[in-house]
Amino acid sequence: MVMVTNRASRRDNRTRVRVGGGFTLIDLLVSMSIIAVLISLLLPSLNGVRETTRRVVCASHQRQLGLGLAMYFDDQGEFPASKAIPKDTGPASYQLTNIARRDGIVDTWDGLGLLYIREYINAPQVYYCPSHHGQNPLSVQLPKWSDLVGKIVTNYQYRGPRLPLDQGDRVSLLTDGLASRDEYSHNVGSNVLRADFSVGWIPDVGGDVFKALPVYGDSDVQAALKVGGAWQKIDSAKPGK
Repeated sequence: MVMVTNRASRRDNRTRVRVGGGFTLIDLLVSMSIIAVLISLLLPSLNGVRETTRRVVCASHQRQLGLGLAMYFDDQGEFPASKAIPKDTGPASYQLTNIARRDGIVDTWDGLGLLYIREYINAPQVYYCPSHHGQNPLSVQLPKWSDLVGKIVTNYQYRGPRLPLDQGDRVSLLTDGLASRDEYSHNVGSNVLRADFSVGWIPDVGGDVFKALPVYGDSDVQAALKVGGAWQKIDSAKPGK
């Protein structure tokens, strides 16, 4: 009888120890608060790492486009033409050069789209920046590449066929979207493909390029002038980190 009582007593003691060593509701709330604070501290770093990765992918896309443009130039003796770039060299020559295909039925592929239809670069993903946050992300545009008609807009601004290649790294051939502030993918700078086919990161010091870009409500002439001004700022900028 004594042994049974002692065993029961030991079981009760073990039960009390286990219950006493558990977490209370306050302990749980404090732990959750600490975890939330740590997550809030880590998120900016994680977002920064993700953006750096997207920036590298964007630069890789531009290098591939540069290779396609170089091969096209070797074969055709000129860069892909764009119907948005008239014979004159006025402000309109800078406008709407992120269009790869125009609305219509015949001869609608344009600018960078000629690299696709002539099979220099036939992966639509290459024509889009992973950091894009405007109205023309890959998810919206991708289904259109296999259609026969309809406008296709890329995330990269193409300078056009008439460039002084002898100026090399002082002339920009292609960069992240400049059509509007919404199309300016990275916000703090741009990857730029120069006329010597090198790709470099151009930091937007003071946000000068972003401020120069068109906004909703600008006329076509105003937008063209602003995009032209943004190109000039990028041309004169030095690569950075």
